[in-house]
Amino acid sequence: MIFLSENDKVYEGLSFCGNIGARMIHEDGRPYHTFRTASVLADGDRITFKNCTFENTAGPGKDAGQAIALYLDGDDIKLVGCTLRGHQDTLFLAPLPPKEYEKDGFLGPKQFTKRTPRTFYFENCRIEGGVDFIFGGATAYFDHCEFVSIEKGFVFAPSTPENVKEGFVARNCRFIKGKGVEDASCYIARPWREFAKVRLENCFLDSHIAPAGLMTGEKKKHTFRCASRNILHTDPGLWEAAQAGSLRDDHSSFSGASRLFFSSSSHKSLMCIKWSEFQTRFTPNEPKKNIYSSPLTCLSGTAMNDIRSILSSIGRR
Repeated sequence: MIFLSENDKVYEGLSFCGNIGARMIHEDGRPYHTFRTASVLADGDRITFKNCTFENTAGPGKDAGQAIALYLDGDDIKLVGCTLRGHQDTLFLAPLPPKEYEKDGFLGPKQFTKRTPRTFYFENCRIEGGVDFIFGGATAYFDHCEFVSIEKGFVFAPSTPENVKEGFVARNCRFIKGKGVEDASCYIARPWREFAKVRLENCFLDSHIAPAGLMTGEKKKHTFRCASRNILHTDPGLWEAAQAGSLRDDHSSFSGASRLFFSSSSHKSLMCIKWSEFQTRFTPNEPKKNIYSSPLTCLSGTAMNDIRSILSSIGRR
């Protein structure tokens, strides 16, 4: 594990690679467990990584267990144009949850440190993985990033603290798949703890994302509540049109206007979706058409209904 603890540093064009998996046995006789597997642990504040690569080659989670490529636990760390590769638990964004579920669950360099709120920024990055490959309790903003599922699993596994407003926020991002990944075999997120939050704005979902979109956590009390506004683009043309600013209303571009907000609560499994408008694909300078409104719609359940079906049927409500 490489430690980067100096504040206000800029790292550019570097590659970091590790191969430790959670099931390997440490020299102390115990398994490594998740948080001793990181290829890099960056805990300095205001670090910037530009065009760097972080990788853990331990292998798929079913064989190697968790294997972190990058562990961030400083504040205001920014990654620009970086690539992260792994399988299960590629990227950990501190803080850890307050308590572990099992003995040695948080075994590692930050096991007993104060759970300090963190904020991270990712721009034009590519992050690859399988199960829970972006996880943790940070507030993290992903702008124009690609999340590449290379096997069935979950992109996000947030553990947002109860008193923190934002969890993981993906804006103008693409959820895509690697070779051989089957349709409907992956999910946007599942909550790692009960107050988990995820928000998507103007994102594209490829066919590997299951119709439910979200899944409840392993602990049944960890379910998502959803408040949604506008649409999530599941059509590449719509997404590209929004990127180009060619989706317009009477006043301004719709670029970046599509929002989905997911939060988790142990007390409610009610999901509310407010559709304020729906846009179909059209070209610049073409008259506005097929704009619909609907009242607040509440859907009971612990997972999101078929996003694509809702999008295709909303105009008939």
